Amino acid sequence: MKRILYFQATGKASARQKLEGVYAYGHAHGWDVQVIEPGARERKANELVAFWSPDGILVECGSEQNHFNPGIC
Repeated sequence: MKRILYFQATGKASARQKLEGVYAYGHAHGWDVQVIEPGARERKANELVAFWSPDGILVECGSEQNHFNPGIC
């Protein structure tokens, strides 16, 4: 099973819908999706990537309320 980290930027309804889509797609393709909530700055994000050793990373960076350090996006 492939592991995917999903850095989700907001709790808005549209973000929840995107997350549902990621989960649905992931389930259909055998992904283990780990959601990283807002607040993971660059150092913490690097630690999480090292810990999880993911096969892929999705980062939601498009909102005006970008909660992630620009170094991630």
